[in-house]
Amino acid sequence: RARNRARSCRGSSLTLGKEMSVRMRIEYVSPEGRGHYVFARRLEEKDFIPTSKSRLGGIAIRPVLSQPRSLKKDGSVDLEIFAFVPASGADLSKFSVGSEVILEEESASDR
Repeated sequence: RARNRARSCRGSSLTLGKEMSVRMRIEYVSPEGRGHYVFARRLEEKDFIPTSKSRLGGIAIRPVLSQPRSLKKDGSVDLEIFAFVPASGADLSKFSVGSEVILEEESASDR
């Protein structure tokens, strides 16, 4: 069961800039009717805070950063898993477990 707690990644106050992107891998997609969220593992050591212009795999997400309670196989807390909420629940089906995606900011040319 996910226990959400808002936090900034490693205490940073950085946001994603148009030149910054973070590679992530989709670990879990909530089943239909059980909320609209996606768990993704950060694949590179970059700090981030989602904004209203953030996209995960090209899909708009809400500007919320949450970290589910997730454990590694050795029982230690896994601090590389983050929960994201698609801006539209209809977009949930566009995510697939195991796929690598980029967390990035929408640029003016993308709008």
